[in-house]
Amino acid sequence: SSLFMVLLPSFADGSLSSKWMIKMAFLMFFVGLILTIAISTIFWLVSDIFSYKYAYLLHDFILYSFYLPLVFSYGVMSNFLVSKGQEHVIFCVTLIALIFNVFFNFILIPKLGVQGAILSTIFSEIIILLIYCFFFFTGKSEHYD
Repeated sequence: SSLFMVLLPSFADGSLSSKWMIKMAFLMFFVGLILTIAISTIFWLVSDIFSYKYAYLLHDFILYSFYLPLVFSYGVMSNFLVSKGQEHVIFCVTLIALIFNVFFNFILIPKLGVQGAILSTIFSEIIILLIYCFFFFTGKSEHYD
């Protein structure tokens, strides 16, 4: 999503509308899904090449790859807010996600180990994405256009 700042001067200087940013966030979400599928497939092939020496990591790696669409999509939203000088919104959202991440870690890691940590991270990233979506879809970002 940082490539948008480089490739689209209107994105970097803050003149891009929030509706256009939402379209780019959806695009990046689907790019992340495609990468998730590609990475998971490649890991299966690599695991096969190494005679499943790393098979015990396969499920963890595939689970963690679902992190990509979330980060790709809310990364566009974060960059949009930076271009509008609204870094404090990013700080607040990240702080909320941190609190949820710690909470989920205390619950999930003792029960699930590494997979609990992965799930905790993914849940926290989902919270970030949901807060940003609420922020942009409810019109809270209208006064930043």
